[in-house]
Amino acid sequence: SSAASDVYKRPGGLALTVLQGTGPLLGDVMDPVFPNHKQQLSNADSVVFLTDGLLDQRDANGDPYGYRRFHKLLKSQATTEPKEISTAVLAGLAAHSTDDKLRDDQALLVVKWA
Repeated sequence: SSAASDVYKRPGGLALTVLQGTGPLLGDVMDPVFPNHKQQLSNADSVVFLTDGLLDQRDANGDPYGYRRFHKLLKSQATTEPKEISTAVLAGLAAHSTDDKLRDDQALLVVKWA
């Protein structure tokens, strides 16, 4: 499964919205049908796409990084620059995780709407 979160700066401040991925797992169905999701974007909005395997990384106690920590990290960002966002996300995950094994797919993509 996967989820996409968009984080963007607006004149009123930072906003965070989650677009939950739905549909069959990639490769599980011969002719998959995936629903469309729409979100209005403005100039300088950044969108963060990720797979849940990133947020499933565990600490020494076995606790996953999870969406709550991920959202807190995104809200702490003072930038909408994709490279800086991805660097902060990967650093946060690395600081949390003590698990060197890849247990699930892990993908991160940060794009900026221009």
